[in-house]
Amino acid sequence: MSFLAALVLFGGASRADALTQPFIRLFSIGVIGFAVWNTARDSWTGLRVPLGLLSAFAVLCVIQLLPLPPSVWPMLPGRSTLAEALLSAGLPLGWRPWSLAPDGTINTLLATLPAFALLAMIVLIGPGRLHLSIPILIGLVLVCLGFGLLQITAGGPYFYSVTNRGTPVGFFANRNHAALLLAMVFPLLAAWVLTNKNRQENQPGRLILAGVIALLVPAMLLVNGSRGGLLAGGVGLLGAAALFYRNRRNLKIDKKARIMILGFAGLSVIILLAFILTSNDLALTRLLGDGGPEVRAQALPTLWLMAKAYLPFGSGLGSFDQVFRIFEPDFMISSKYFNHAHNDYLELLIEGGVFTVGLLAIAAIWILKRFVVIWRSDGGSANANLAFCATIMLVQIMLFSVFDYPVRTPFIMALAAYCAACMSRFTTD
Repeated sequence: MSFLAALVLFGGASRADALTQPFIRLFSIGVIGFAVWNTARDSWTGLRVPLGLLSAFAVLCVIQLLPLPPSVWPMLPGRSTLAEALLSAGLPLGWRPWSLAPDGTINTLLATLPAFALLAMIVLIGPGRLHLSIPILIGLVLVCLGFGLLQITAGGPYFYSVTNRGTPVGFFANRNHAALLLAMVFPLLAAWVLTNKNRQENQPGRLILAGVIALLVPAMLLVNGSRGGLLAGGVGLLGAAALFYRNRRNLKIDKKARIMILGFAGLSVIILLAFILTSNDLALTRLLGDGGPEVRAQALPTLWLMAKAYLPFGSGLGSFDQVFRIFEPDFMISSKYFNHAHNDYLELLIEGGVFTVGLLAIAAIWILKRFVVIWRSDGGSANANLAFCATIMLVQIMLFSVFDYPVRTPFIMALAAYCAACMSRFTTD
């Protein structure tokens, strides 16, 4: 619980210079050390694939930091111009690492610590109690929502100096990342309702609370103004519906509960229509095509040029900010900075080349195989519901990464590790 609280308070920023980063990383090291010291080796076996992929990524970071002789590193794609510049300035080539920004690569390596710590925490919890994390995660979403309400009504508090002021970011620095967390509440609510051991008996209190939360979140997503948040919310709703469908044989919903569910659904539609008719919300405006030119779309040709220039080895994990300045076109030079590709897959291709693409391909194949196993299993158990919920949440994160960089925040990186662990731990026995 203390580590989750630390993630909430200090894990909402992706910037390397955020003052909270050292604290959350030191805390992560403590959690990892405690878990390694207090658990048996066989208790980690259920997490082999998530741990293996994360470890492979960390090893890639280390390899990119190893110095290469002056006869080798200029031969890597994209380095010849830099070598010529050094020689023209009368400077020796010297031994240099694979990465063009070693400090960024070190930061990327350290950024994996919260994910390792979350996996370690799951080992400490044990597979039999993982479903107890669902109400805790819902509570964290409510905390984020509550801070968001304060921020748009009272003007604060904001946790970070570099943030989207005037929007409900919660305990994040970026409103898009806050929107993603809110969107993930839908599968969590479905799993929470269905995990009730006495679900054959109608519990109106639980349904009412879940319904109220499900009404508040779409309204907050609209106020947030994140298109990605709206898309992730739609995916979350579909996932929640699929989760209920899987449990249809085990559900016994009486007439009162049906009326309650239909009432909440109808009220949601009314609120959404009222918002559309009375609001000039930024997200809706952009969805309808009334927004200005998108900088991200304008940058795509440059990003592909960067990817081609550094294939197959990449420029070095964490080097995007520095490398983009080499390729940045004149029309993009402004007071606003473009420190990420806003497409994590493309950014990983630029920085890690075929190696990160290979890791992503292995991860995608594993996720698909685990999804098939989870879908074919009995949908009535708490562990099956949790595994399916985790799959939907991971899909939301993966889709969101097409146009943003949510996993670069410690909290969402830890959430992604949590989802992978729940999928990995699930068995049909």
